[in-house]
Amino acid sequence: MARRRRAVLAVWGLLLVVCAVAYPLLENRLGAMDFGVEGSESTEVDRLVARHFPQFGTEQAVIVLQSGAVTATDAEFRAAVARTITAATAVEGVVDVVGPYDGLPGSATASTWAPPPSTTPRPDAPAPH
Repeated sequence: MARRRRAVLAVWGLLLVVCAVAYPLLENRLGAMDFGVEGSESTEVDRLVARHFPQFGTEQAVIVLQSGAVTATDAEFRAAVARTITAATAVEGVVDVVGPYDGLPGSATASTWAPPPSTTPRPDAPAPH
């Protein structure tokens, strides 16, 4: 039997309490660094993905397609998305690719989500009412 059993248990108990108190203070410092540049397009995409697709977390790769000539519902744009998904799926190490038209239950998709108001509409697009 240990001679200083109570002292050892007291030290371990104190250490456990100190760690429990310090954890919330240290948790933010232990996270990944933010390499985003405020105001950049990639930072805006990260913000939109976090807001509309929180189930994907923050450590994913996002491919963004943008067109000034066609909308996300046009066949030409959908074909470009399909080609991009096929190419991304073929990359070694890619586990899963979710397209904007696939969606997940309860998530926003290209057909239900509207781009931010700062997006420039097509010149030939009908004016909103």
